[in-house]
Amino acid sequence: MTSENRKHQRMASLNLLHVGVYKDDDLIKQGVGRTLNISDSGILLEIHFPIDTDNVVVQVAIGLKEDLFEIKGDL
Repeated sequence: MTSENRKHQRMASLNLLHVGVYKDDDLIKQGVGRTLNISDSGILLEIHFPIDTDNVVVQVAIGLKEDLFEIKGDL
């Protein structure tokens, strides 16, 4: 049995998404994927390519019911 010490509870949430990876304002990768779970402090994503975490910006567009949310952040 494993024990999790998470600050926020994760809830299963399956939603389609589009992800774009930018370096120096240039789009270097993009694709589709899905969310697996969501919490107050993060989202577990499933995409089909690795993301190099060196100085990149990730932009994600997630469809939640009838709404589309765009999230952008540095890694």
